[in-house]
Amino acid sequence: MARKKVTPEEVVAEISKSMSEYAKVTLEQVEEICEYVGDEAKALAQSDSPRRTGKYKRGWTKKTEFSRHGVKVTVHNRRYRLTHLLEYGHKTGRKRQGKARTDAHAHIAYANDYAQQELERRIRKALGG
Repeated sequence: MARKKVTPEEVVAEISKSMSEYAKVTLEQVEEICEYVGDEAKALAQSDSPRRTGKYKRGWTKKTEFSRHGVKVTVHNRRYRLTHLLEYGHKTGRKRQGKARTDAHAHIAYANDYAQQELERRIRKALGG
């Protein structure tokens, strides 16, 4: 039985085709993982938000942007002016119960750290590494 002789161009074309398919599948998996982890981060930030500020707690949203370079997920609050004040604490203009400083309620940093670690873990697992 005679073998068909394969040209270098055919080998390059086959490798290129395989790499394109792998890149497409990988991008789809990464997009799916980003969507899921973004939802988890939003829920985590929302659940850890101070209860007294109801509008703030309900104001968490997730925005996903797709481009040819990848995916970008942003979790933010519609009442963005309060995020820094609640996360790090602040001085108040009036003293209430003898306090001149409002205590910090760290809730964004935890959600951010969780999302970064979880995203890396899930992508590694999905890509077999």
